[in-house]
Amino acid sequence: MAEKRRSSKRVAKTVLIIFLLMIIAQCAWEIWSILSDYKKGNDTYEEAASFVSIPEKREEPISEESPDHPSDFDDDTAIELIEEDEIDWPVVDFDALREINPDIVGWIYIEDTNINYPIAQGPDNSYYLSRMYNKQWDGYGCIFMDCLNSPDFSDPNSVIYGHNMKNGSMFHDLDGYKEQEFYETHKTAYLLTPDKNYQIILFAGYVASLKDDAWKVDFSEEEFEPWYMKAIERSCFDSGIVPTPQSKIITLSTCSYEFNNARFVVLGMLK
Repeated sequence: MAEKRRSSKRVAKTVLIIFLLMIIAQCAWEIWSILSDYKKGNDTYEEAASFVSIPEKREEPISEESPDHPSDFDDDTAIELIEEDEIDWPVVDFDALREINPDIVGWIYIEDTNINYPIAQGPDNSYYLSRMYNKQWDGYGCIFMDCLNSPDFSDPNSVIYGHNMKNGSMFHDLDGYKEQEFYETHKTAYLLTPDKNYQIILFAGYVASLKDDAWKVDFSEEEFEPWYMKAIERSCFDSGIVPTPQSKIITLSTCSYEFNNARFVVLGMLK
């Protein structure tokens, strides 16, 4: 009887060891899979960088002075600002990009950040969550435009999504706009398309829940102004800028972690 008990204990111990080894093997495989995705994503987007030429940063950049209090940022003022800056635009080889993937609709770049990526638009808002700009499967996904938007960025609000990657890639650096200090040195982004180049004049950024209407793309005349004024009221930074009802808005959206399913959205005007 005692021998049977010892035998049973040995069997139970062996089963437990095998079970623990299986768990360790599973965890090791998952870690390897994540690291493999990261490496594949890094390598792929390093290759993508060959499609864009970024001009050297000026030694004495011209500052953009915001008004001391919110005021309408009218089109004439915006045009004068752009002309005075004499922007050295990044140059993107869209012909080569579209040979790889005809879904490419633009390129987004924010100076002195890791945000420097092609933008795709899929048949729905799930397709590019786990596919890179070349349509290869990977957890990095792709920076992509809302499937409901016009690909020429002509809607009242064009929404661009990207993952908040722990390695600092994709839209991770949008987190910086939760602080006024970061905004002060990153007031504009660049949107490059096959047809036009735009500055994105950033004016608000806030943490949103899925119940919010941050991702609405079309508005009636009565809805639009209250919508962007609410974004300004909730903003983590003060830009001193208020769009006009005629402005075209770009919303950059990524995951955030203040609560379950939180998102961080940064809004800017196309100029």
